[in-house]
Amino acid sequence: MPDADISPIRSALLHHRSAWTAWFRAVDGSVKEGVVPGGAEAAVLVRSVLQLPSKTSPTRLVSSVRQAFGIEEADRESATGAQGWAKVFLSQPTLFAQEHVFQVAAGSAPTSRRQLVLAHEIAHFFYACLEERANAASKPKKPYGTRTRQAEQFCWDFAIELSCPLEQQRKWTLAFLRDMLTPKERMLADTLSSHGLDQLTYWHLRRLASQYYLSIRAVIRALDHHPILDEALMGIAVFREIPNQWTGRETGLRLWQYARPSWGHIISNKRAAKQGFTSAGDIFDESTDQHTIVVPESLHLWRRKSNERAHWEMVRNKTACAYTTIDVKSEGRYLLAIWHWPR
Repeated sequence: MPDADISPIRSALLHHRSAWTAWFRAVDGSVKEGVVPGGAEAAVLVRSVLQLPSKTSPTRLVSSVRQAFGIEEADRESATGAQGWAKVFLSQPTLFAQEHVFQVAAGSAPTSRRQLVLAHEIAHFFYACLEERANAASKPKKPYGTRTRQAEQFCWDFAIELSCPLEQQRKWTLAFLRDMLTPKERMLADTLSSHGLDQLTYWHLRRLASQYYLSIRAVIRALDHHPILDEALMGIAVFREIPNQWTGRETGLRLWQYARPSWGHIISNKRAAKQGFTSAGDIFDESTDQHTIVVPESLHLWRRKSNERAHWEMVRNKTACAYTTIDVKSEGRYLLAIWHWPR
């Protein structure tokens, strides 16, 4: 996205639907020139323009955004492939004009995640506009709509904010999460109590995902630097068999995603074993889907120095680590790790 040559994209969208005019006006009034705001901030502006209450269901909300901004959902037959997509193309010419068509698809996403994926793909149109606006005075390094890491983070934050607004996320406490669990899930979480890992488990993440129509990885994204991790003194990591993101080679089990307490950091893209997750490789290869295994680890983590705001120190954290392998049809297998992370 975009497929058609619509540079500048802002001009095309301004002529597409009046909601774009209102949203651009809101952006110009609240976002500095040359800046691409976060995805959550952009989604808040969408809610404000459309006057959508925070308790609007994800299905109704995504439908309202699509209708207001003139973004079509591709029919199931044409939306082939595992991944979702966002495209722009030209309609068949008529006697009077030839219009741009903005379209999204959820790919093979299951029903529980369909609205989240659609919201993510819709966000690519908003990101392309904001990127164009920020680079108005200079030539962009990449074509608008390129799926960079920054673009993907923006789009996930946009989708999460639409599905579960920040005011809802602020309600997440350990007590709130425990009350959400079913009796069976609470029993499964309690099996980790002897390791001190029962307050935040795979089953808590899965329940949050189900409650707010999110994926588990979207929940983890929302939990990064969330106060609940400070309350629980815990960290979360996701590992996957991927090549080095900088070289495109050296495929291995690398850190793919994380959720950190306010004082901690862990290095993305680095191999699991080199950060102390020494059992991760064997568990990833041998464990069955959604089965949790607890092992002792000596992790190499980073902690913010208490007296120096911008400086970090590496610390060795000996802790029990709960590993859970998860198989996702559209993404393949990944490994979830949750551990105790003291200040």
